[in-house]
Amino acid sequence: MSLHSYKGLNRIRKKSGFTLIELILVIALLLIVLMAVYNILFLGLFAYEKISEDSLVAMEIQLVIAQIERDVRQARKPNDDQDPVVRINSQELIIYTDITQDGKPEQIRYLVDGGVFKRSYRSSSNAEYPYTYSGSYGNERRLIINISNNDIFSEPEEVTIPEHTYSPPDYRRKLSLKIVIDSLDIRGGSLEIEKFLMSRSRVEAD
Repeated sequence: MSLHSYKGLNRIRKKSGFTLIELILVIALLLIVLMAVYNILFLGLFAYEKISEDSLVAMEIQLVIAQIERDVRQARKPNDDQDPVVRINSQELIIYTDITQDGKPEQIRYLVDGGVFKRSYRSSSNAEYPYTYSGSYGNERRLIINISNNDIFSEPEEVTIPEHTYSPPDYRRKLSLKIVIDSLDIRGGSLEIEKFLMSRSRVEAD
């Protein structure tokens, strides 16, 4: 083999060696880039899922609050001695309103028991005003779970106070509803929603 041919072969070997090292470096850099992209995508998807879960929880709570708001708004006095909205305690609220469309107001109970928000009701014992209620509540539904606060319902207040004894009575009532949920499914671990409610009816349920 001539000296010229040997030098040419040596240059090819050296050139091939550098190409292999460059290839290894490129693969290593590519792996680093892929890992970075994967982490970014993973964190992005995780954040998106958390936001979606938060939005879903908030939407479910808003639907429940909308139902309570509707019940309170349509509440009417069942008899001369009872207000349309009655707070038993900070975790139990009674509302009188017609939800079965039979012309008679049902006695609806919203109750928080063991961190679970429940809704149930019972029908009137008689067909005409004044209405009375007895027996156990039925049609119970679980609305919200993982409630951590105890101050759910505020004390109902009069919307207006009659200026004179001869002024027509105003049976409307206003109150606030506060719900705090603690759950690992919620970003930050908790979610708090507060809503002010008011009944609109100024008259009895006759």
